[in-house]
Amino acid sequence: MRKKDRQSQQALKSETSRRTFLKTSAAVAGAALAGAAVKASSASAATQTKSKGTTSLQDVVARPDLWYYPGEEVAPDEMRVTLMGTGWGNIIRPAQMGASIFVELGNGDSFMLDAGPGCITNYNCMQVPMSRMNKIFLTHLHLDHTSDLAWIYSFGPVVDRFVPLEIYGPTGMTPELGTKANIGNGLKALTKWNRDSFAASCPIDDGYKLEIHELDYLKNPGIAYKKNGVTIKHWPALHVIDGAISFKLEWNGLSMVWSGDTQPNQYMTENAKGVDLLIHETAPDPARYAMAQNMPLAVAKNVVKVSHTPAKALGKIFKLTKPRLGVTCHSPVDPQEYDLIHRGVHTHWDGPYQIGEDRMVFNVSKKQIMIRKGALQDRPWSTGVEQPSTTKPALDNRKFRTAIFQEKVLKDY
Repeated sequence: MRKKDRQSQQALKSETSRRTFLKTSAAVAGAALAGAAVKASSASAATQTKSKGTTSLQDVVARPDLWYYPGEEVAPDEMRVTLMGTGWGNIIRPAQMGASIFVELGNGDSFMLDAGPGCITNYNCMQVPMSRMNKIFLTHLHLDHTSDLAWIYSFGPVVDRFVPLEIYGPTGMTPELGTKANIGNGLKALTKWNRDSFAASCPIDDGYKLEIHELDYLKNPGIAYKKNGVTIKHWPALHVIDGAISFKLEWNGLSMVWSGDTQPNQYMTENAKGVDLLIHETAPDPARYAMAQNMPLAVAKNVVKVSHTPAKALGKIFKLTKPRLGVTCHSPVDPQEYDLIHRGVHTHWDGPYQIGEDRMVFNVSKKQIMIRKGALQDRPWSTGVEQPSTTKPALDNRKFRTAIFQEKVLKDY
């Protein structure tokens, strides 16, 4: 064989191997995570291809035990919990969007807990279709937990949510302080122009229907949801004024709790005992909070006192409930806060806990809880998986357009 031919064959073989590696790496990156992969020491499926005594490059490039890649399936026996927003009050920034937690189950169900400002950016970065964001549970009605509802409601039918939006939230001390008045009536009033204009250009099916379920905030515990093997309970949270609640989701012998905003309280220590994943809000140190916000210290101290849970108190809650993993969340976290949070929690709790960050993913199984960070897509498009029943707009846009304006449309392009 001529030297030139041998070089050509070697080059072809090398290119084929490279393509195979890239294809395998991509497949591993988005592969379903099997139950055995929950172990922190597990490597990717590509380990099957490595030779004895060597480490395959795929294990380094795309280890699913280190990073979460959007599109990965949930194992049939797992619960996957993603922090889509860990911000606090008015402190919303690129690293921390408004409070929101996304729960996905191995049976195919998914649930949103709160929908704070900007959280939809993280849902989109994590490539969650709008059709999987149609069951939303609200801990209370502060806007830093609800403001992205208008976006989700308005744009859902434009992407792939063609069923009613289901919203579960607390009653209030009076009807006007409850979820039906604030969210049900409020969303419809706020989005009227938006809904009509979209319905005049897109098929929407039932996407603009709202189903509001008010939950009696006085019940301890109450049942918010019970279907398909999933039970979601709620109980009172103590946050400024009455009418806030906390949630516990149970499925397949697994459980998680989201506190929402609350002072440390006995309702939590009673209802969260032995939970797998306890995600609890955590207030910043008042002195640090006052300095950062240029706020009088007395005001900062009062905000924390009547509304939130200091790190030391959270350590006491962990000690009394003994979760498999405790997670601090809904707190403005900078490097300066890490030591304060750690020292506060460790006053009472030496067990496992994690300071929560946006796009942090917890795969929860009966064997182990694996913690990863989502690989960021910084220019994602919305992902649609469902299709409408028709391609025709729901409304005739000619009813909303004046002929004299349409004469001004440019047509020669």
